[in-house]
Amino acid sequence: MHDLREALQIHTLLLPVINDGGRGPTVGGFLSAGGFGAASPEHGGIWELTTAIEFVDGHGELRMVGRQDELFRWFFGSAGQLGLIVAARLRVLVPDEARAAPLDVGACVQVPTPPGEERWDVSANEGERLFWWTVLTPAGDAEDARQALALVQASHSEGPLVFLQAYHYHLPSFGLHPPLLLAQPGDGAAVGVWAMAPPGAPEEALRRQVVGIEAAVAQRSAERGWRRYLGAELSRGAEAYRRSLGDDVWNTFRGHKDDVDPLHLFGRGNVFPIP
Repeated sequence: MHDLREALQIHTLLLPVINDGGRGPTVGGFLSAGGFGAASPEHGGIWELTTAIEFVDGHGELRMVGRQDELFRWFFGSAGQLGLIVAARLRVLVPDEARAAPLDVGACVQVPTPPGEERWDVSANEGERLFWWTVLTPAGDAEDARQALALVQASHSEGPLVFLQAYHYHLPSFGLHPPLLLAQPGDGAAVGVWAMAPPGAPEEALRRQVVGIEAAVAQRSAERGWRRYLGAELSRGAEAYRRSLGDDVWNTFRGHKDDVDPLHLFGRGNVFPIP
């Protein structure tokens, strides 16, 4: 995502929504997670900027889906379950038409690396680890979610984790509802807490604290019908996804999975039981 943004900047174009933090996700990975970032309160999640996805399915077929296809909206938050994404069409902005350089569809752009600069980010604080917990809610539930996570943090403050400032992204809707991310159509919110494990943190105490927070967030989310941002966080496995999505959405997602990947070749066992 960061390479793509820099490639577009060479042509005075802007990809408005990318991940916060380091140069981690690929374009396909960001779509599969259902990504959002600092510009999402204005532009929405990456699902609002995507117009088509090209992928290889479990039958070995190269397919393309657009916004009019029912399967399209199930890619966001799918954790790679529906196929191998090989290309995507994304909307970009033209901030200054007078200065924008021509860029043909399909053109290759080389992203220069300044001399002496590493291509990948390296943590300035060797040995630190970050953990985060995010719930995805209707916009009207954002304050309730913030208070619920603050209570979780307060009740699990005993341990080596150092909590950082909580975060909240408004996710406006521009017409597409990603059912794996938001329980209902309309504006949403991503609300979360995160923490740092300092170098040398005792592993057993850290494990107890992290597992306790994870269980508490999962319970509160399930009670309120909020989604979890599972594709980019700690939880894995069929039970975590089923609990977050609810039976109806989980079963519909399973139906799409069985259709495009009947042998469960992609992400085997990560979201659905191995058949």
